[in-house]
Amino acid sequence: MNTFHLSVITPAGTAYEGGIVSLVAPADKGYLGVLRNHAPMLTLLQPGKLSIRETAGQEIVFDIGAGYLQVENNRVTVLTERVDKEGRTE
Repeated sequence: MNTFHLSVITPAGTAYEGGIVSLVAPADKGYLGVLRNHAPMLTLLQPGKLSIRETAGQEIVFDIGAGYLQVENNRVTVLTERVDKEGRTE
């Protein structure tokens, strides 16, 4: 399966951790998508919507604050000042 690992971390602790299929994040120059085998990168995040698609097909949307996103070896780490879960859609 074309999955990769995501960790979303805030000062209060880990807000999400698990295997996902895709991610769309509010980068500093606009929204960016990440899939398995994405090239390594480090970018700033702006406050906005972080959307992920889990392996079972559900989409989860988080409202996040400013922060950083790192991609390396099929692992994505999001460091952000805050995370609010908006809900789960099918």
